[in-house]
Amino acid sequence: MGMCVGCGFVSAYIYQLPAVNERLFWRVEVARARVRDIVSPREADILPTVQPTDIALNLDSQVAVPTVQIAFEDVAPQETAVLEATATPLPAANTPTPTATLLSANFTPVPTSAAIATPTFTPEAAVAAVDPAPQDISFEIPRSASLNGVRHEYQRWNNCGPATLAMGLSYWGWQGNQKETAAFLKPDQNDKNVRPDELQAYLNENVGWLKHAYRVGGNLDLLKLLVANGYPVIAEKGYDVDPDTGWMGHYVLVTGYDDVNQRMVTFDSFRGPNERVEYDKFDYDWQAFNRLFIVMYPPEDENKVLTLLGDHATLEGSYQRALDTAQRETLDAPNNVFAWHNLGTNYSYFRDYAAAASSFDQARNVGMPWRMLWYQFGVYRAYYETGRMYEVTDLAEITLRNAGGGLEESYFWRASANLAIGDIDAAIADYRKALVHNPNFVEAESALNQLGVPTDG
Repeated sequence: MGMCVGCGFVSAYIYQLPAVNERLFWRVEVARARVRDIVSPREADILPTVQPTDIALNLDSQVAVPTVQIAFEDVAPQETAVLEATATPLPAANTPTPTATLLSANFTPVPTSAAIATPTFTPEAAVAAVDPAPQDISFEIPRSASLNGVRHEYQRWNNCGPATLAMGLSYWGWQGNQKETAAFLKPDQNDKNVRPDELQAYLNENVGWLKHAYRVGGNLDLLKLLVANGYPVIAEKGYDVDPDTGWMGHYVLVTGYDDVNQRMVTFDSFRGPNERVEYDKFDYDWQAFNRLFIVMYPPEDENKVLTLLGDHATLEGSYQRALDTAQRETLDAPNNVFAWHNLGTNYSYFRDYAAAASSFDQARNVGMPWRMLWYQFGVYRAYYETGRMYEVTDLAEITLRNAGGGLEESYFWRASANLAIGDIDAAIADYRKALVHNPNFVEAESALNQLGVPTDG
């Protein structure tokens, strides 16, 4: 027995050695996930559909609710000031939460409830702020283009974000690798996701000699135009590795395209360099993330890049384009879960949380992938802002259980909902868990500070 215990301690020590841990970490995590699936199997491959929930509230509870900072939801740090939102007043006691009508076989959406008023946006105002187009811009999209000078890296465990960012930076002469980007982006190796705003934060704090533009609502022609003018593009999209693994999110670096063979060319940290993906397949996968993209460029090229972006020259403009697209796609394909999810995401950006919640309800009833809330958190935000706190905590619980932890955003939203309900101890515990998984998660740190709870930050 003593020898077994001793071997266990020695094995644990050896596993913590950096060189050993780097090689074995992903294998250990895969084994843990398989054991978790056996011990506590998922009920389904989609998140639960919307069901009525009785809410029992203690309306006499006096809760000092902090101003919860939620900038990471939809705001590019270098462009928009940090948003602050207080907890939405809760509905009256014993009032059931809003529910969505289940889709019938002949369901046909109409541009009413889930597609309410279109937010006002005047693209001319954004274009007017941009100087006349530089002479070196080409708006002609050649039949093919390919960018050289990118250094490919195969990703470590759940490391496509840091690896893809490192590949994109290598095009501009950066000599680092994913270890350096991951040290900032993923202090916890088991963190399941790196958000786009975290990529932006890395660029802002560590790569001051480059600028970048984070946008949504892109299209293939815009990607081609940027690549043809010398700018690789980071895109976030859905990814089906194999039937057993299922759907997940993934970053790729777009470095070329070929109209003759109808292929996008990407540097993929999982599959390899110069991966060719059919246009339709690429766009279908990209749709799952609201066709989000990040383009990096030298400061002296800013006018050129903004001119190339056109209607996407501002973040608000890109969300308007994305909203227009999502409204059209929900009408054209009412059983497209990603179209409904994008509709909710875009309404959320324009602070129309009632329309956002209705859109997310439709996405859930069509069937959202079980990993969806690993990567996108608009459902939490919309339900929180419309007083559906118990649904926030329920979805966060399901997501964390299926993931085995490692999702600071789900801890954050469960904490915020519990705080609004009045369970301060549970909220503090979850805010702390969020910081354990990501010490750079400033929103959780701010909430704890406002509650008077000390942190290490």
